[in-house]
Amino acid sequence: MTSAPSTSPTPLHIDFVSDVACPWCAVGLWALERALGQLQGQVTATIHPQPFELNPRMGPEGEDITEHLGRKYGSTPEQQAQIRETIRQRGAQEGFVFRAEGRGRIWNTFDAHRLLHWASVEGAPGDALALKKALLTSTRAVQRTRLTLLCCWQWCRPWGLPPCLWNAPAPC
Repeated sequence: MTSAPSTSPTPLHIDFVSDVACPWCAVGLWALERALGQLQGQVTATIHPQPFELNPRMGPEGEDITEHLGRKYGSTPEQQAQIRETIRQRGAQEGFVFRAEGRGRIWNTFDAHRLLHWASVEGAPGDALALKKALLTSTRAVQRTRLTLLCCWQWCRPWGLPPCLWNAPAPC
């Protein structure tokens, strides 16, 4: 006797490895969610944000983004403008609005990743992903730990804030 094929969705665990300051990562996350939406009923996916720092040696003062990208990739300001437009267009295809204004500096994102880790440990299912999306869409959220926490304070308030998240210098 053969059994009928299962009609229950296949569980799918996705580790989404990215930096919160990476615009291509934001586009990828929105594309992933759109693709998963097309598989509704076939899979039950849970997305787990995982940290990756693009610039782990970046100082707390940050750096001018044009200078940083020029040194890191050898790109000119004109090439960078073209790439930003490509990112904007690709993001728009996925429903992501890329806001280039306010992105004149690039920052170390270690503390933002600490906050995400805390959300994944202490929060409800989906909280870390919601925070990740908020950080990806904010032009100022990763500048300093305290500024990140202030931007996310409403979201974090139900749990209280652990002391380890308050050891960074005051925001600019």
